[in-house]
Amino acid sequence: MKINGKAGGWLAAFATTLVPHSSAAQADPSLLGALDAPLVWERPDAGGPQPLGTGLVIAPPPGITDAFFALRRRTNALMSSNGDALARVAQPCTATIDTAPTLDLPYSVAPRFPMPQSRDPADAVMRNDLAYARNDNLLETCSIAAQCSEAGMHLAVSFDPVSNLDADGSLIRELLNSGAAEQGNGNLAEGAAVGQLPSGVELGGSVPSLPEGTLLELAGLSRTTDYTLVVEDPLGRSVGRMMSRTVPEGLGAPTLAGDSFELYLPQGTSRATLRAENNGQCIQATFDISVDDIVVAVLGDSYASGEGTPIDRYDPSLSGSDMSPADQRDLLSELLYNGAGASAWARGSAGERVPLEQLSADLPNILGGGTATRSVVNIDRLSEQTRSHHLAHRSPFVASARAAMRLEGASDQTSVTYVNFAVSGATIDKGIRRPSSYPEERGQATQTQIDQLGAALVGRHIDHLLLGFGGNDTGFAKVAKQLVTREGSTAGLPLVKGKKLSTIKRRIWDGKWSETVSDENDIVGMRNILREYAFLAEQIERLKNDYFISIGSVYLLGYPDPMRLPGRTCEFLRDVADRNEPKANIVEEPQQIFDLGAGLEVSSNEARWARNEFLRPLGQRMRCAAKSNGWTYIEMPGDAFARNGICGAEPRYDFRSVGGYNPSLDDRPDAAVRWFRAGEEAFTIQSASTGAFADGSGVLHPNEHGYQAMSIFIEAAFQGIVPAPSCDLPPTPEEPLVTDERVCLEDELFCPQKPN
Repeated sequence: MKINGKAGGWLAAFATTLVPHSSAAQADPSLLGALDAPLVWERPDAGGPQPLGTGLVIAPPPGITDAFFALRRRTNALMSSNGDALARVAQPCTATIDTAPTLDLPYSVAPRFPMPQSRDPADAVMRNDLAYARNDNLLETCSIAAQCSEAGMHLAVSFDPVSNLDADGSLIRELLNSGAAEQGNGNLAEGAAVGQLPSGVELGGSVPSLPEGTLLELAGLSRTTDYTLVVEDPLGRSVGRMMSRTVPEGLGAPTLAGDSFELYLPQGTSRATLRAENNGQCIQATFDISVDDIVVAVLGDSYASGEGTPIDRYDPSLSGSDMSPADQRDLLSELLYNGAGASAWARGSAGERVPLEQLSADLPNILGGGTATRSVVNIDRLSEQTRSHHLAHRSPFVASARAAMRLEGASDQTSVTYVNFAVSGATIDKGIRRPSSYPEERGQATQTQIDQLGAALVGRHIDHLLLGFGGNDTGFAKVAKQLVTREGSTAGLPLVKGKKLSTIKRRIWDGKWSETVSDENDIVGMRNILREYAFLAEQIERLKNDYFISIGSVYLLGYPDPMRLPGRTCEFLRDVADRNEPKANIVEEPQQIFDLGAGLEVSSNEARWARNEFLRPLGQRMRCAAKSNGWTYIEMPGDAFARNGICGAEPRYDFRSVGGYNPSLDDRPDAAVRWFRAGEEAFTIQSASTGAFADGSGVLHPNEHGYQAMSIFIEAAFQGIVPAPSCDLPPTPEEPLVTDERVCLEDELFCPQKPN
């Protein structure tokens, strides 16, 4: 329960003490359960409880300083209204007017993960905490697992009663039209009762001519309709509200008085009884109200976190310089190029400001003097939610978030709870078996992704669980880097021991990268990836046993091919070069990137090799894992991304200029640009702190358009329109790797021997 933004057990005890003093509660003991804390059912505005209903003043009278006066007054008013509503719907209800009365009860559930209207990613609310996942700020604090049940999840439901008893302009038209056949056509202006029409009503043209009595009788009807709503929730508790709607003279918006028809209801089907009364006429009906919150949860690596698409970039600035505006722009571009910006990732709640720390340095006179300033995110001052997102590089641009937003917008009678615990750079070993290491410089998470998810969703049901593992486990980034550098040497980078593709191929399979590159860590490799997926499946089962979580569907996310662009050599890092004296050193240490000479790129032949020897074998093993564990494999078809590979056109915004990085949550991917981050673009946008390619910097990851395209296939999986996973492994590799070892688990079907 919550008032003025704070929860506390005192509110329940305080509200309960009011019940015996309420005549309504005395008359109907069932209110004791329904209204033990009335504010559970009424939404406080951002600034605290506000006046609701006629004559309800929340502020205490002058001279009264009782801090709880407003709460007591509102509590008594709601309880009294509740009793009146329950008594009202128990009375007989008949209607006698000639026109058949109609009654309907449209309702909507407040969205929990909506697409921000601004399309600004900074306005997207991404939270991973228990209070958000439980909606506890509206009901109660879930302190132990036994108290956490789906029934405890309350959602804000708004009702909009509809009846032709409102006697508004539409009813006037209906009555006029109903007399057309009998009365014939005429001009309303010639009717004797024209003066009785509400002011502002302009029907215009030729309309039925009615006897004087018809319009006089219509004018005599009260245009105020009294509505009574009583809702019995799935737990058998009833709550009632009363409201009147007065239609103004003319066709303006109606005036509402009384209680708000917004209630907090638990998930499931509630029974709503609605009664409408107007000038002695009455109609009453019962409706089923279905309330559902769909949970979408994500675990995984950088493709699941949103690497490559920060929500913002804080650019450097210049002040007090004598340089021309053009020279200042050039210098700022150089600063950005050399890593003088600072990227920011998802915020925990809308409107949260990201604290920045300013680093300034005086410019040499040779550059025109003045001061250059760069802003960096002050991680220590971030909220816990935002700190976690920022360190993990989670973004609302990521495909799962985009799919969840559209799922939220697909129906106004359901809501979506979205949580994402993916971490850029994670593997099943360093993410599920052990806590993930953050891509930023602040160490690693304190819990595994599984335990973080369990703690946030304890006791709940996960409708869609998406898994994004496999790329780092088998060396995606390592393979890309070696394909770039295998033809020669370059300052600051270790050399490949042996320039043959067969050497890289062997490391793909056995994961022993330290035998090829001295400063690389070993990984599980393609040979053992199926065993890792089996371990991941065991840990998902642990969610059920340790955290009382039930799971609907589990999906394994495939990886799109970023290097397909027909007829083009994919020299995707050719534009990232070292500078002899980068101007970034006027602000901080030189931010140097390695120099790419002639031939140092990923060519179309190398891209084809990587597709055949890495992406396809990985995709086949992911299908095997999905089939073995009862998951759905979400493939990212090559044809869907083939025309928008990393060698395509740059985004339409100028990422090299101050203020130029401004992507939005557009509805469709831009088909005219690339959907993946190339070298200079990725480095400049994410402003890698060390200036090294090894940072990742978003290279080879989807941009906002690529993630949007990926989300289409996730949506299709949510709707069940994806083929069942198969388990047919690729042909034997050309070079012998291992002998007499199976590549699939013992209980898997259709899995041949490992290539030898």
